[in-house]
Amino acid sequence: MGHHITSQIHRLNKVLRHVESHLSERLSLKEISQISGWSRWQLQRVFQAHTGLSVAQYIRQLRLSQSAGQLLSTDKRHLDIALSAGFESEATFNRAFRQHFQCTPRQYRKARIPFGIRFPLQHISGHSIRLELRPAFILEGDYCEIYGLNSGQPDFAEKVPLHWQQMHPQFEPQQPLLAVIDVNNPVAGRLRYWVGRTVDTPTASTTLKHLDVPQQLYAVVRHIGDIRALPDTLNWFIQHWLKHSAYEAFEGFDIEEYGQPTGHKSRTHQVDYWIPIR
Repeated sequence: MGHHITSQIHRLNKVLRHVESHLSERLSLKEISQISGWSRWQLQRVFQAHTGLSVAQYIRQLRLSQSAGQLLSTDKRHLDIALSAGFESEATFNRAFRQHFQCTPRQYRKARIPFGIRFPLQHISGHSIRLELRPAFILEGDYCEIYGLNSGQPDFAEKVPLHWQQMHPQFEPQQPLLAVIDVNNPVAGRLRYWVGRTVDTPTASTTLKHLDVPQQLYAVVRHIGDIRALPDTLNWFIQHWLKHSAYEAFEGFDIEEYGQPTGHKSRTHQVDYWIPIR
């Protein structure tokens, strides 16, 4: 079974490399399936299982993301951008663009903010990265103080799970919770690690506090795996990807959003970590 999975990942990585290097060219599913060594049906099934997307959806996301970058960095006509992304007309491009970005290419260019952009997967077992503009929100919850990832004496590995355990009983089981790390205002080198829920307006509460988080552009990295390896993912994200990107992080409010564990009492989670950028 292990050899079978390894072989699948090797083939899929060949597909990812081919798609990224030929994104500006005409890509057919027949050609891609030949590169993978699978039938078109097998390729679609395995690709969907590992990425959550069909091959066509993945290619379209990348092409639309490249188009968004051109809208912001060039003066090219929308039609020229549409044709270079493989669309037959400006109308079909506009329709696909609106579906992905929830706005028209004209509105996107006018906003001058690179939100909704997806970056190519470097390899199947790697981390997916995207840019998102997150509206302002109010967090209702409470915080503990921690020494963070770059501290000489980090204690977050012990304090954070304990804080989550203390906060969970204060909310309804179905309420989605998230964490916000205030890295903007450290107190004696300690960061405030908030856990809570988003609310439209603060509610009267004798036990819960409130934090206003402003609208911000974020780079988001998705970690899937052992939760104890999340610091390694963040180190890679900050020291490798972000360092070599066109963006820079700044001190503000980091956000952690957790998916459901993959099994009973499992340490394997899906975590989206949001870092404010400019």
